[in-house]
Amino acid sequence: DERTLEPVDIVQIVRDSVSMLRATIPQTVEIVDDISSSCKPVFADSTGLHQIVLNLTTNALHALDQQKGRITIRLNSIRVSNDNQEQFNTLKPGEYVCLAISDTGTGIEPEILKYIFDPYFTTKELGSGTGLGLAAVHGIVERYSGEIGVNSSIGMGSTFTVNLPVADDTGAPPDNSEEAVEHHDQFQSIGGKGQILVVDDEQSICKVMKRQLEKNSYQVVTTLKPDEALELFRNAPSHYALVITDQTMPGMTGEELAMQMRELDQEIPIIICTGHSDILDTKAVLAKGVQQVIHKPITYGVLIEAVQNHLRS
Repeated sequence: DERTLEPVDIVQIVRDSVSMLRATIPQTVEIVDDISSSCKPVFADSTGLHQIVLNLTTNALHALDQQKGRITIRLNSIRVSNDNQEQFNTLKPGEYVCLAISDTGTGIEPEILKYIFDPYFTTKELGSGTGLGLAAVHGIVERYSGEIGVNSSIGMGSTFTVNLPVADDTGAPPDNSEEAVEHHDQFQSIGGKGQILVVDDEQSICKVMKRQLEKNSYQVVTTLKPDEALELFRNAPSHYALVITDQTMPGMTGEELAMQMRELDQEIPIIICTGHSDILDTKAVLAKGVQQVIHKPITYGVLIEAVQNHLRS
């Protein structure tokens, strides 16, 4: 993966991820967050950070195994010094941001714990989702010169801890370096004309998507109501370059909205976002002209890539 590393606001990314998580997980699961707003930016890339949070929270959700439980997400600053360095495996003295994701799930067997970050190791045959995407997370954390660890007790749950160096201590390239500018242009130049219409009855998801898309210089209109979205579209179909809609909404499904919009403009690219509990025949929807179906929770990278692939020029 050749994505440019640069100072990234981890506080905002974790907050966005928590908002998305709250809107998509079962109500039997309580989400507790303790995010320190004073954490400095880390030397990373947005896509990888979203992937870390998504994979670790998905893993925590699997550990609860459809039972009632709690997932706790903490973010705070730590300092590694000569006095406490032996508490960490590979970290050099300096300032770090610590992301800890805990669950009250089944816990992980000690013999499994030894291999938990091994890319060739899976526990699917043991009947649980433990280890989902953890090798990928380990790889991303290493690339950021960070460290990941896990503590687990059978019947009590698990805590995964990720420590990442703050940008100040890593000699991060300044934003005007050739590398950073090139990465910036790669996203900005895709912008295209027209606006993106985002439709979701969860306000938190609309807000997060709007922020993420505007960060990449797209113009975004959001609405919580599918009938309102249809009215906006009917008044000016050519005004929109792409529609992103949730599937399950009061009054009208995303699929129904897509079909009505396609009757007004056969060329409009449409992406449907669907939760794990939605019943949606993906093949049938794609056959009707929808460009892509994305499963929630949606990472920043998946969202931006989908928009770049389908935005009409």
